[in-house]
Amino acid sequence: MFHYKNNALYIDQVNIADIAKQIHTPFYLYSATQLKENFLNYKNAFAGQNILICFAVKSNSNLGVLHALGKLGAGADCVSEGEIRKAIAASIPAEHIVFSGVGKTKEELSYALSKNIMQFNVESIPELLLLNETASVQNKIANVAIRINANVDGKTHYKINTGLKCNKFGIDINELTEIVKSLESLNNINLQGLSIHIGSQITSLEPYQEAYQIILKTAEMLKSHGCKIEYLDLGGGLGVRYHQENPPKITEYAALVKKLFHNSNYKLIIEPGRSIVANMGILVSSVLYIKETKEKTFAIIDAGMNDILRQSLYDAYHNIIPLSPNTTTAKYDVVGPVCETSDVFSKDKIMPSLNSGDLVAFKDAGAYGAVMSSIYNSRLLIPEVMAQDMKFAVIKDRPSYEDLIKSETIPTWI
Repeated sequence: MFHYKNNALYIDQVNIADIAKQIHTPFYLYSATQLKENFLNYKNAFAGQNILICFAVKSNSNLGVLHALGKLGAGADCVSEGEIRKAIAASIPAEHIVFSGVGKTKEELSYALSKNIMQFNVESIPELLLLNETASVQNKIANVAIRINANVDGKTHYKINTGLKCNKFGIDINELTEIVKSLESLNNINLQGLSIHIGSQITSLEPYQEAYQIILKTAEMLKSHGCKIEYLDLGGGLGVRYHQENPPKITEYAALVKKLFHNSNYKLIIEPGRSIVANMGILVSSVLYIKETKEKTFAIIDAGMNDILRQSLYDAYHNIIPLSPNTTTAKYDVVGPVCETSDVFSKDKIMPSLNSGDLVAFKDAGAYGAVMSSIYNSRLLIPEVMAQDMKFAVIKDRPSYEDLIKSETIPTWI
């Protein structure tokens, strides 16, 4: 885990500056110790409940991360064929994989069917029809949960709020009767559950309580109409503390689930992501220049918005700390090298004074960091590194400029 020792930032027993000497910045660095502890906190909090914890692969899809979680018993919540393939490659059993997302292609449905995944969380009637057709070709039965949209406000950033009727996700709860009726003619669909997911970075239990009461009531209604509802997928989205947030504890979340569902016989699924991987990762970067103007002092670092997009996309906050803090302080705008005004990570930040060549770390960068990175400005993707105890290893290489160029072709007719 991350801590200071002798004025140097460590991960477990490894000085992070020593890692930076071998792996050029910027790079992501993950604590396997913290990752495992975070997952076991969920597992222990839900002990005794009939529940499968499916890690939200979209938050961090690195094979090393997925493999570590799979060994502890995690399933996978996937939103693309690529995520399903990565989960299986990381040894997560297909029967522990759920497939969510509003835009599943025919090819993706076909692949998931061929692997006999646990469940498709269907989000529209056209998707249901296509899944039935695709399953018919393979002579298979697709196990389905209907993702309902119950117009529940997750009270989070509007770009990650997914439970309102104005959002693209799920099927309007008022359309369920039509869907159940259509199932009579869909011979390759097995309706086994309901799903609900109301957003990400949720910092209160009230939206969960509202959503879960609705899904429970809806399941009972469908059962009274002869549907064999066995699974309830409760989604994920539990928030973490980046700055001044005060999210519920995992034990408090688990207690709410137990209170609402203890008298039911449903098999439950939850899909945590951020709360498992956010604080297990940092982004390590070097200070390139200290640029002083009449208005500002800029700390220009070698990590850009293409490496960590959350600040530009969500106005998100990540605390930036030096690996070896000075006793003096100064005020900086911490910015990246990308040619965009939005490539800013912190404004007017008072922190230990910096010099060219110093190393800094973005805290809580394990979720929605590397997975959202790009090669904008033709910048190379950055490595991912995992450490535990006294060991560390690169778990995703930095590509070369040759790799960048050879992936593209100039037509002979130009």
